[in-house]
Amino acid sequence: MKKIYITPEQIEEAKDLYNFKNLKNSITNGESQLHGAVGEVIAMQVLELRENHVDYVGHYDYDLICNGKRIDVKTIKSNHEPKDEYNANISAFNHTQQTDYYL
Repeated sequence: MKKIYITPEQIEEAKDLYNFKNLKNSITNGESQLHGAVGEVIAMQVLELRENHVDYVGHYDYDLICNGKRIDVKTIKSNHEPKDEYNANISAFNHTQQTDYYL
């Protein structure tokens, strides 16, 4: 696991991604949109640091296109730092997304 500290600049960039109205099929009824947007900003930055070509798309089915592949970024908020033995899960609530990868 790699710890990433979220900067105020990343939060401001995340706020610029959405108008933060309730997203269709949001599990939390939109309450976690800023968390998700921060996850997308960090994902873009990490992928770009690894010299990938990344475009933010913000499509219903996927968030990014990285080297021609569609990526949907999933973010979970937590009150505790995750441990290495934790599992990450993606809800099957919206399993019809047209994406190549989940990150």
